[in-house]
Amino acid sequence: MASQSRTTNSIKCAMNRFVFESSKIAELKRKAASESVKMPTRVEAITSLIWKCVTKASRSNLMGPRSAVMYVAVDLRLKVPSSVLSPDAIGNLQTAFFLKKDAESEVEIQETVAAFRTAKEEVDKMLKDNVQSNTLGQGLLNMMGSQASVFKPDIDIYTTSSWLGKPFYGVDFGWGSPVWMGSATHTVYDKLVYVSLMDSKDGEGVEAWINIPAEVMSVFVHDQELLAYAVLNPPITI
Repeated sequence: MASQSRTTNSIKCAMNRFVFESSKIAELKRKAASESVKMPTRVEAITSLIWKCVTKASRSNLMGPRSAVMYVAVDLRLKVPSSVLSPDAIGNLQTAFFLKKDAESEVEIQETVAAFRTAKEEVDKMLKDNVQSNTLGQGLLNMMGSQASVFKPDIDIYTTSSWLGKPFYGVDFGWGSPVWMGSATHTVYDKLVYVSLMDSKDGEGVEAWINIPAEVMSVFVHDQELLAYAVLNPPITI
């Protein structure tokens, strides 16, 4: 059984890289589509699949099911008008939204995609309303305050972030552009899962870097629903 301690050294975590080729992403997006969301984005489809499979793997290692929350980081720099935030401003500006599943609830891809889309639209509305009334800072603080109650010891937190569309492969510090980009992280809590999505070098596929407790990973890497769309740690072409 996975440790329930909330200390940073209580459990060994493992990271793996899963690559989704463009053809598989298109197939997954078709599966994730519904009446609510007819054209899911690749972030919505891939994140929903990963959350479903990680949740299954985590619950298989517990004495009983636990509630789960997906914490989705949202980059606000491209969403805030330049009249409010200069493109040359230094630092991060982000918020997040949450999707929650009760302990007994199954995680379904179409349902998660629909909830994902609704939550994004709520963030966009909050931005629009507060930018127009010059209360963006207070709006973000209010959102953060309302989210604080989500973090509880008996809830598994799944943190996700998309770096898709970032021009990493165009960066040149004087010795040429990168031949390949990767990601690394360390979990803060024993049940904090971190998923980072990055473009593959060809710009068509997606690399999902997934950091989860080792005993959960041992189940996760064999999930046939996941492996129908992603390849585990394929060779890197340089």
